[in-house]
Amino acid sequence: MNKTTLPKNCNDARKTLEQQYHLIAALLLQQLSFLHKLSNLRSITMAKKQQRHQKSRIDFLRSKYSWVGR
Repeated sequence: MNKTTLPKNCNDARKTLEQQYHLIAALLLQQLSFLHKLSNLRSITMAKKQQRHQKSRIDFLRSKYSWVGR
């Protein structure tokens, strides 16, 4: 069925609307899944960045106060 033809009856119209509804629902679920994965990836990236920052801060403090405990 192309865009210029109208459904022959209400049953055809209902089926067409159901198909469109299912297609839209599937696309939304796919997009939601993608956004969830992207969010997880961002969280992992931020955690790694924070971990690197903490490690460099610890290394800096160790070098600055290396005389402590001698």
